Amino acid sequence: MILLRGLQAPGAGVKGPLATELRLTTLPARTTLLRLRRFTLKHIDIDEEKQILDVDAWVIYEWTDSRLEFVPQAGIEKLAMSPKEIWMPDLRLYNSVDMFQRLGRRKQESDSTLTLVYPDGRVLYAPPAKLRASCVTDLTYWPHDKHNCSIVLGSWVHHGHTLDLRLVAKEVKVDVPEVDGPDGPLSRSEWKVEAGNITRRQNSYECCPEPYVSLWVTLILVRDAPAFAWIIKIPVAGMCILTVVLFLLPPGAGEKLVFGGLCLILDLLFIAYTSNVVSHAYSHPTHSAVGV
Repeated sequence: MILLRGLQAPGAGVKGPLATELRLTTLPARTTLLRLRRFTLKHIDIDEEKQILDVDAWVIYEWTDSRLEFVPQAGIEKLAMSPKEIWMPDLRLYNSVDMFQRLGRRKQESDSTLTLVYPDGRVLYAPPAKLRASCVTDLTYWPHDKHNCSIVLGSWVHHGHTLDLRLVAKEVKVDVPEVDGPDGPLSRSEWKVEAGNITRRQNSYECCPEPYVSLWVTLILVRDAPAFAWIIKIPVAGMCILTVVLFLLPPGAGEKLVFGGLCLILDLLFIAYTSNVVSHAYSHPTHSAVGV
């Protein structure tokens, strides 16, 4: 049996449910350092209509809780513990489209990812997270569009003097699953990460003099969908050729009416398709006019 040395440290004179509640809500130290070790992207998607960035990622971070120190016995060098049994940082997604989305704990789903506790009290947590953040898309150059999206993480309750966020890795690791195709690697994502970095920011507000620390994961995403070569570019080239043929036909030819009607229908269909996509962008004049 392994004994955790300081498990009952906070509220040592309190017993019962209240003692458990104190242990789960009291910070391990006066100032707790939360270190982000790695942010690995597994899948990326952007909903242009709803202005939402969907990210599947592995977020690996750690902190030290002296109450969880133990003496290794019988070759046991680390313990796997449920997040419900120990203190957990309230790391939240600030720009989430789902109100109060907590990292590693999803709505309507119990968290089954265990933490790793080491003898010195270090706690390592690597939950698979599905993050839904707001991201204003710019479709000016669609389908060759590029977007600058950010994922902002931070504590919802604690300021920087009690829970300080630090960076171990400042680069975003991209690990999107791919398979070998006839023309190159294939993936289920139509977005390519052109650049990605993580920065630490510290802000102060008029109401509160304490610093509030947040971690900004900034992603430069470029659309990389070869299917658009067939959906957009080839039909456009075909309509251009059809328009040239239309002007080359003699004015009295009956085919000129057929080609003209066909060209008009194709143009209207293509305009309807592109306007349905591009009009969702906030950079589009229609949205600017409505906002005014």
